[in-house]
Amino acid sequence: MSLIYHPDKIRPDPSKNETMDMLNERFVELTKAYKALTDEEVRNNYLQYGHPDGKQSFSIGIALPQFIVMEGNGKYVLMVYGALLGVLLPYIVGKWWYGSQRYTKERVLVASAGNIFREYKEDMPEGGIISALSSGEEFKDMLKGAQAESGLAKLEKRVLADDSSFLSAKDREALKQMDNSSRRKALALLWAYLGRIDLGDASLDAGKSSRHLSFFFLY
Repeated sequence: MSLIYHPDKIRPDPSKNETMDMLNERFVELTKAYKALTDEEVRNNYLQYGHPDGKQSFSIGIALPQFIVMEGNGKYVLMVYGALLGVLLPYIVGKWWYGSQRYTKERVLVASAGNIFREYKEDMPEGGIISALSSGEEFKDMLKGAQAESGLAKLEKRVLADDSSFLSAKDREALKQMDNSSRRKALALLWAYLGRIDLGDASLDAGKSSRHLSFFFLY
């Protein structure tokens, strides 16, 4: 077949739209097929990789809209890519990283864990533990601005009522002496939550049952 299809022995057939390049490629394929049958190494390449020359490289093309590849639009495409890679991507990664660093693996704010750790003592009574929990930063977000003072007097009246026997004299005094309004309200809500006190106010009862309070007790 090499004598028949050798480029020096054959001429392109115009009726078949053949060219010399096509004839050369056909002869190369015939040569590779012959080697695949007679050469053991070439035969192994064909069996393993499906090609007598061994493992072949491949390329992947991406279809792009016409306006992107049009002449004159290159600088605008670069500007868009620069904005995405130089501004948006670092912002997203930074926001995710900063957010992940703010929380412990139990999803408690690192600042809250630090506050509780500083206030915790080995010989601390139960009331002291509740007071330490009220130092959580989550309560500052929950009781911002006027929310800290709203209903505080009514809340304390209910919690410090004479029939609230679960509060010791020391716990009562600790609540009264607390200066920070948001923490004072957080502590009162914690005691109301533990004592199952009906506060007689929808907003106060909602605060008592908030996810922040229940989450801290799980923590």
